[in-house]
Amino acid sequence: MKVILLKDVKNMGKKNEIKNVADGYAKNYLFPNNLATVANITNLSNLQHDQEVKKEKENKEKFELSRVKNQLENIELEFKLKVNNGKVQGNITLMKVVDKLEKEYNLKISKKMFSTKENLKSIGTKVLDIKLGYGITAKLKIKVGEL
Repeated sequence: MKVILLKDVKNMGKKNEIKNVADGYAKNYLFPNNLATVANITNLSNLQHDQEVKKEKENKEKFELSRVKNQLENIELEFKLKVNNGKVQGNITLMKVVDKLEKEYNLKISKKMFSTKENLKSIGTKVLDIKLGYGITAKLKIKVGEL
């Protein structure tokens, strides 16, 4: 019997896969536990429709992320740190970077998206990688100067 998996089933397959299983296994285990449904014409067309909608949504998200990437790569954030006797006092946290991006550029970036988790503690220009998703990575320039 052909079934469409509604959830991931261990040692069988992932959600939305079409599998051939024994009739008894389907009727006695998969169907009562809402793990699968019969792969008839209606269910197959619904599955195909759902996959098309998911693909379209994914393409929209990728397009939006590439737009955000371009916007991020054209930004150079500037911060100031105090320097006393050649030693830098304080640091620039990722939260400060996130807040500045949101306030000045209306970009909602999570600090979890940054590839580095370290605070900026030195004067100069740094480039931080931001993992946006779907394999898209943006490079953000941050210039740290003396106060």
